[in-house]
Amino acid sequence: MATKATELAQLSRKLTYNESSNVASFAGGGTVITTSNDTDDLSEGSSNLYHTTARARGAISASGSLAYNSTTGALTYTQANSDSTAEGSNNLYFTNARVASYLTTNSYATESYVTTQINNLIDSSPAALNTLNELAAALNDDANFSTTITNSIATKATLAEAIDEATALSIALG
Repeated sequence: MATKATELAQLSRKLTYNESSNVASFAGGGTVITTSNDTDDLSEGSSNLYHTTARARGAISASGSLAYNSTTGALTYTQANSDSTAEGSNNLYFTNARVASYLTTNSYATESYVTTQINNLIDSSPAALNTLNELAAALNDDANFSTTITNSIATKATLAEAIDEATALSIALG
């Protein structure tokens, strides 16, 4: 087992320092940056590439609604609208024709359908009797109108009864 002193002695035999270039190196290769150096003092290799703004901006790309400005490094997004988005089988756009078809297919009444049905219901009724309120007023707002009319008719004499009474009166008066 090596002591700290032994490790330092072995390390000092491998370490050399060049004062003119201000570079320390280890035997067997490698370069050490001292406190007075920066990455500009080291050469790049094929796998030890340094970060640069130009390199980072060159590695970014965007397409479609996303845009990238490599000069400023800004990403921008433009909201797409239905004119610039392709329609598929699941992302169908709203159209009046599609809504009308859906409503008809699923038995929903459209305004046009309801208007037609109401017009058919009132047909050619006079303007004074083409609403429910006007019809109710014409029947004196009588909720039992049919019973009222039936009872009224029941109190009237039949034609045969009237003829019999007239005949009897005529005989009696002689």
